[in-house]
Amino acid sequence: MKRHGRSYWQRAVDRFERQGLTQEEFCAAHELNAGTFRSWLYRLRREAQTPEAAFVEVVSQSMDTVAAVACVVRIGSAEVRFGERPDAVYLGALLAAAAGDER
Repeated sequence: MKRHGRSYWQRAVDRFERQGLTQEEFCAAHELNAGTFRSWLYRLRREAQTPEAAFVEVVSQSMDTVAAVACVVRIGSAEVRFGERPDAVYLGALLAAAAGDER
């Protein structure tokens, strides 16, 4: 039996999530081992919810220098400006979503 790597299983999980089948139906249709598929499905979903540690440039400017902008967050070429300091949970979710888009 051939062993497949992460990229194979990521593509399989992506197809599964688009097709709307049950896990059993999807595995039968694509001749996949259901236990192996479930293991990768849960692993990849768990990893998608847990952002990897990464350094992000955060530029904060005082209200004196830029009117109505308290915080600027730059991720690659993207820049987000906040009128007040963002909530830490919100900022964490924003960074996790941005990291997901770069993968």
